[in-house]
Amino acid sequence: MTMLILLGPAIEDSASGTGVLAASAVRVGLFVGVALYAWATVWLLERWRASRSEACSSTTAEGG
Repeated sequence: MTMLILLGPAIEDSASGTGVLAASAVRVGLFVGVALYAWATVWLLERWRASRSEACSSTTAEGG
């Protein structure tokens, strides 16, 4: 379904004379880029949360 949403407008633009392959490649590239950015952001936030959790548990264990 996502591919239809991504590539549908690119194919529709072919009626106006633009290249379907170029438009599809740009859309797929942007989709992959955004997906990788989202994955990296979630990964970094999870690492940050885990490090904060360890810091809080070690402070609590020390009695502070």
